[in-house]
Amino acid sequence: MLRMEASLEAVPSRELELLILATRLQLSQDQEVRMAGLLSEEFNWASLLEQARPFGMLPMLHHHLTRPGLVEYVPDAVQQALAQEYQRTSMKNLRLLGLLRRILLKARDAGIPVVLLKGAYLAKWVYGDVGLRPMSDLDLFCRKEDEASLSEILRGMGAFQADTPGLPDPALHPVRVAVGEKVGHPSPWWFPEICRVEIHFHLLARGTVDDTDLLEGLWSGTASQEWDGLEARSLGAEHLLIHLAAHLHKHLTGELFNLYWLADIREVTRSLGATLDRPALAATARRIGVEQDCAMVFGLLGEAWEAGLAVLDEATSTRRIAAQIIAAQRTLAHGPRGAGLLDYWSIITDVKHVRGVINKAIYIRELFLPPAWKMAARYNTTNRLLLPFLSLADPCEGAHGPRSA
Repeated sequence: MLRMEASLEAVPSRELELLILATRLQLSQDQEVRMAGLLSEEFNWASLLEQARPFGMLPMLHHHLTRPGLVEYVPDAVQQALAQEYQRTSMKNLRLLGLLRRILLKARDAGIPVVLLKGAYLAKWVYGDVGLRPMSDLDLFCRKEDEASLSEILRGMGAFQADTPGLPDPALHPVRVAVGEKVGHPSPWWFPEICRVEIHFHLLARGTVDDTDLLEGLWSGTASQEWDGLEARSLGAEHLLIHLAAHLHKHLTGELFNLYWLADIREVTRSLGATLDRPALAATARRIGVEQDCAMVFGLLGEAWEAGLAVLDEATSTRRIAAQIIAAQRTLAHGPRGAGLLDYWSIITDVKHVRGVINKAIYIRELFLPPAWKMAARYNTTNRLLLPFLSLADPCEGAHGPRSA
């Protein structure tokens, strides 16, 4: 569990403090003054870029450090590096959104309601600039009874769930399919060279036993955005914040997270302003069983969970976020394999849904060894006898891939 004791605080370096300040789209006057003050002193730009990169924060740094009053402090080489990452993120996200639009058009024509989760909705409608919010995949939410039809749409567009597309017997192992049914998070669909697409039919992929009442409220509370003549649905305010906070809490507990996930919660909360019904938000989270987790995340960010409750001052919040970042940096220092083990922990625990020792071994194997199709593409071979040996060279890159956006 994520803890909030004062002992879990760290005095951040100037570079780390600036990085934490940047986890919001808009700065207050005091925050802008503080950022300028940090930049006006001796500043280690190499350290800032090195710390920002693994947490996905280079686009947000570009957003802030191109402002008048701040850009004057930024060396030309740093400006160029940040601009390149912003442009790269913009181009990648536009490609993902193009794919998303095609999926939504086909789902609309088939009469399948689809709700956008996390990155795709946030980048376009909350951040308002698709280059600021990185995305690694597309997360789509549908009703359980529509999952098969939505999957067929993806298949018809050229996506696959198989480990070895184009090779004999490409279907997923039945063990993986069965576990997906249990946790409400089927194996992802892959569009080669673009991204993966994940279909969800529970708000929380794990830990929800009977959420019939929750799902009825979720669907009745969805919001709609107009997208050049196409309706795009998102979660309602309460469910969106619960989804984001519970997701962040899970990854903070595992010490692997993206810093823009903090910005997600800050910006959704800010955009809602006084219209956010905090008692209703707390009541919904309590009914689901994640109120403590959500309240801890809000507390860490210095955001009010319920009206009238005390919140952390910004300096304390910054120190506690710094402690979380430093813990994550230590985890990342062990290399991708050590980080991968922690990142897979919540998925590993789903082995409890698998019956039989042999099936459990198959499930774990497929989590940690790369799909054969990745090895086939990487080494330009379709030799089925060779693929398992190639997979052994790259553990911790299983079919679920890295942590999502």
